Amino acid sequence: MSPSDAQITEYMERVRTIVAEHGWMIQAVGADDDEPQFCYTVGLSDYDHPEFVLCGLPFEVSAHLLNDLGERVRGAIKFTDGTVVDDLLQNYPVYLMEVTEPAERLTVACAYAEGPVKALQVVWPDNESRFPWDPGYPEQYKVVPVLGIAP
Repeated sequence: MSPSDAQITEYMERVRTIVAEHGWMIQAVGADDDEPQFCYTVGLSDYDHPEFVLCGLPFEVSAHLLNDLGERVRGAIKFTDGTVVDDLLQNYPVYLMEVTEPAERLTVACAYAEGPVKALQVVWPDNESRFPWDPGYPEQYKVVPVLGIAP
């Protein structure tokens, strides 16, 4: 069942209130049989920065990591495609990859910005610091989608 226009309007008012109070918010998208859950930021476009997307981790972990990145953006750090962040996960780097079709997944961020947004996927490694495009990356982790063009 799709939400009504009134429900959408009410939700977007709540989003705007949260972003005004905190600087951004975290939008969670539930899992289905074909794809793991993902979370993304809404409101970093107000800082002239891409939103962040994180796939395949529990909400609590994703929210913590995305809020950490949001605080860095609020502190005037600008992230771009191909950035490696060495201090987000303890002992593991993460790779920031431009999302090629953000409007397909970041519907609340696009509605908030009243137009298309840019996004960076936070790609996390396996326990050997290999990314999905690296040789030896475990097959069982490949269920996490890569939303951009791998390096």
